[in-house]
Amino acid sequence: MKNVAVNQPSELELFLRSQSTEGRVDSRGAFTVSRQEALKKLAAFALPFAGAWAVKVIQGLVAVGTDFPIRVDLLATEIHFFFLQPDFSLLEFEDRFFTPEPPERRSLRHILTGLWTVALKEKWGFQLAFADSSTTLIWDGHELHRVESSRKRDCACLTLAPLQQKSKLSWVAGVAMAGHRNAELLMTLAQRCYLCPVPLTVDGRRLDSLQRSPENGWGELTFPFAVNFAQADLPALKIPPGTFSGAPIPIHPTSPTLFVEEGGGWKRLGEQRMKNLKACQESPLPFILCANMKRKDSGDHKWVNSRGPSSISWVLDGAVVDRDPLVDRMLHISVGCFVSAEGLETDLTTLKLIDSPEKRRRIENSKVSLRTALKQLEKERFEETFEAGAATPKAIGGVLMVAGVGLLWVAPWVGIGVVALGGARWGSAVLKSGSQAQTVRQGLRDLISKLPPHIK
Repeated sequence: MKNVAVNQPSELELFLRSQSTEGRVDSRGAFTVSRQEALKKLAAFALPFAGAWAVKVIQGLVAVGTDFPIRVDLLATEIHFFFLQPDFSLLEFEDRFFTPEPPERRSLRHILTGLWTVALKEKWGFQLAFADSSTTLIWDGHELHRVESSRKRDCACLTLAPLQQKSKLSWVAGVAMAGHRNAELLMTLAQRCYLCPVPLTVDGRRLDSLQRSPENGWGELTFPFAVNFAQADLPALKIPPGTFSGAPIPIHPTSPTLFVEEGGGWKRLGEQRMKNLKACQESPLPFILCANMKRKDSGDHKWVNSRGPSSISWVLDGAVVDRDPLVDRMLHISVGCFVSAEGLETDLTTLKLIDSPEKRRRIENSKVSLRTALKQLEKERFEETFEAGAATPKAIGGVLMVAGVGLLWVAPWVGIGVVALGGARWGSAVLKSGSQAQTVRQGLRDLISKLPPHIK
């Protein structure tokens, strides 16, 4: 996937600038009354949240079923999706674009649902180009055109650009609007598509990782320290490959400068344990545990325990489509588990589940299976991991004690002070590691007590 040349106008931009110039342009044909009525129906179709159209596009690309990476570039004037050749043709896309009834092919259904919203309701133009075809499709806000292209592509590309009256906006206002739009879109994809089963990079940020969970992943106040895979009578879920890329850089998904802080030692523990994760391609019940912390007071560097939610996130084609509470109270050690929504009833957008007996069965099965996995995890020796995380403070304490002993011959009182300081530093690290291990066990017991021991 080649980088976009940001200083060169794209084919979409050139086409929208000069539709009236000479060139080989073949529009879809004259507008009929039935076509206009179809577009009115499609334009009325609404998705439930801002940026949902992009989530639908990602779902469509995942539904194709390949391992090819997906890349999204958010530019000031355009948005680009790069992906492998999908399982439908340009002709099939062209035919289905004007048909209100959703197509049977799931990948195409997802993508059209997103494009109907962004192209017809939000007034964006788009270009769809495949690597094996010189013909591209361009939507200019009114018609779908076949346009011949001489550009070479090593993968398929979907390019989108807003069609609002740009002349009415100053340059500064246009840049500000684009920045706000792209930040909102990045946030939506970070919160919804971190379960993508193929590498997903958005604006240079790798998002496919369980540790990106907005509730239980790396955050300002949440510190994940365990990712596990439970056995359960549930459909298998593909694990995001970025989960196993070592200790993921703890960067806030929408701000490259907002690093996760120490969190009273929990960050160090999380990084240590994430380095040792064993790769797993799929699991019926992956889950992530985190510690919830907060600052004692504003401006204070001391961290104290906080509480956070535990939930079930429902996943369909790489996106979180719904969420249900897992336990009935907020806890210091919280858990997020991820369950496939494959085969469950949804609304027309497929971004909201409908209550059903099968959904309730999966919730109950998830709780019982998670309880079993947590009881097994409770037996783990967390002291060893915490002690490994405390190696640096202990080493500093040891160095200070050795230095203090040496100073006893030169300046006894100074030497005694340095020895005492080193001993306190070493002892504090040891006590803290044991205390945090007990905190983890108590947190697991609290979770276990809230989950049913068996299926009713």
